[in-house]
Amino acid sequence: MRASLSLLFVLTLSAADWRLLSTQTVKEPVLGAGVAEDGSIYTWGRQLRRWKVPSLESKVLARFDTAEGGCLMGRDVVAPTPGGLAIFRAPHYRAEIIDAGAVVWDCLAATVLGHSGVLVVHRGMQVRFYEPSQPRWTYREIYSFYTPSEQAGLLLRDIDGDGHPDLVCGNYWIQSPAQFDLPWRLFAINTLSDRTRSASARLAFLGGRLVWSESRESPARLAIFTPERDPRLIWKMETLSSTLAYPQGLAVDGQEILIAENAAGGSRLLNQAGVVIATGWPTILLQLRDNSLFQIGALGVRRFDRAPGSSDTKGVVH
Repeated sequence: MRASLSLLFVLTLSAADWRLLSTQTVKEPVLGAGVAEDGSIYTWGRQLRRWKVPSLESKVLARFDTAEGGCLMGRDVVAPTPGGLAIFRAPHYRAEIIDAGAVVWDCLAATVLGHSGVLVVHRGMQVRFYEPSQPRWTYREIYSFYTPSEQAGLLLRDIDGDGHPDLVCGNYWIQSPAQFDLPWRLFAINTLSDRTRSASARLAFLGGRLVWSESRESPARLAIFTPERDPRLIWKMETLSSTLAYPQGLAVDGQEILIAENAAGGSRLLNQAGVVIATGWPTILLQLRDNSLFQIGALGVRRFDRAPGSSDTKGVVH
């Protein structure tokens, strides 16, 4: 992996640039996680726990039963459950079913053209936008996919520069209309859909370029996609690796890319040069905050701090 990555990045970080400062484990496995606006971390599965940042002091807020995935909506938790997609509202966190028929792994709290709600990928094949209403939640279909691979990964970003946030999901970006009731338009970023979950991606932007990890496959690809002058055309792909194992953790800061695997005991935390920073922590979410990195996984949360004197921005793209 080091050889392929070093073609694109120089002056990269070494493992010594990050120091493990704290490890906090939990008894009940973590199945979902999110970061609140104040920077605190929430984890859930059979219990909902709030972690203060950077100290990692934690408190159990509630006990409930969710499946893998979900997202935060303010301080509320939206997550799949045996009864369907549910929201657990603060402060009591009692389950309210949003849609008993929804099968969801990935979701994103969002305001779409003035409407507040949550974006989800239903069965890996359909982007929906749910919003609360009376007497029950309603949804609007944004777009349906017809690919061999399940789609995942949700980001809002103005791709075409028209002032309306567009949606990035899996292989595609979906162009926002000017008004909520008008149709969205689909454009391919890439065609990596050769396996069942190839397009179940983790996504982040590095400047104007998209960092894309094949988060639910092994061996998995990590790539950067650069849009053409006309972003409706297929984006230029630069492969950074094709040997990762379920890279569900992805964080970008300046020119620095950090990747974490979710592959049981052999999971690695790596930088963009392929240098292993740490191992043994299956990861579902990475979060950078100031000079700290929080690695959130089934076992709990770990905190790494930058070594004194290391630069905030390493890895010059050429």
